[in-house]
Amino acid sequence: WRKTHPLLALPVLFFFAGQLLESTVIGLELYFEHRNYLPAAFFFLPLAVGVIWLSKRFSIRFAVAIALVLFTFLSFMTWQRATLWSGGYRLISYWALKNPESARAQNGLAQILIENGRADDALVLLQQAAIRLPNSAHLTMGLLMLKVADGSAEKSDFVWAGERLAEQPFDPQAVMGIYKLIDFVTAKNVPDEYIGFAQSLLLRVADNERYMRFPLFRRFLPFQQGRLFLRQGRPDDAYEKFLVAMKLYGHVVEAERILASQKDNSLHRSRLVYEGEIVRIRQELLKDISHVRTH
Repeated sequence: WRKTHPLLALPVLFFFAGQLLESTVIGLELYFEHRNYLPAAFFFLPLAVGVIWLSKRFSIRFAVAIALVLFTFLSFMTWQRATLWSGGYRLISYWALKNPESARAQNGLAQILIENGRADDALVLLQQAAIRLPNSAHLTMGLLMLKVADGSAEKSDFVWAGERLAEQPFDPQAVMGIYKLIDFVTAKNVPDEYIGFAQSLLLRVADNERYMRFPLFRRFLPFQQGRLFLRQGRPDDAYEKFLVAMKLYGHVVEAERILASQKDNSLHRSRLVYEGEIVRIRQELLKDISHVRTH
């Protein structure tokens, strides 16, 4: 039928070819419809062929009427989608309701609820999602961070989060959540006991070999422990942790050497991205080391 009906074959084959650019056998957590904009570019061809066939089979007036009905329907659907996408709250709510098994969608809705002064509803939402998705480290950190932010977190909450993280699969979004947690407890006016609780949390995560097998996390861990020691007023302990982090981050020098030897067309990302990240790491390390020296 590729040869006998080329105007039908083209849109179908082009659609699947377009999907191959980003699709694999691994299902995506969330479906984003913009991925179909280009693959669906030729879907108008079968519709046009159908209208022409109707005009020949019946009458031009009937074909025009069908075309107007299709145009009206598609315009209405476009307006509906535009209305949904025009509001972040509506869009994220739709994603969360449509994807109850998506930790990212549930966390997104919780953040919207918090921003609208509905922290209690966000708490209930995350608690229910954590029960449905016991393997989601992202939800674990989201729930703990919510309680820490409103000052309601207790030692049991940190222990609960630590026990879950010690068993859950590695999740880079959870690592980002830990980073935000350390940022919050070291920079905000929070109860002093949160620092000790956070230290215990890091130690429990370190028990999870699925995290420790990643060099990035092995560097991340002593760096964050050093930040917590600084907040506790323990510069000597902080200095030791930062020395460990510096040793592990020593690969930055090797990364610079490798980057300099690579051609631009061999890099997965822009050279500026890599250079900027190297500069950021150096600045973070120097900033924290300077804090140690001033204590």
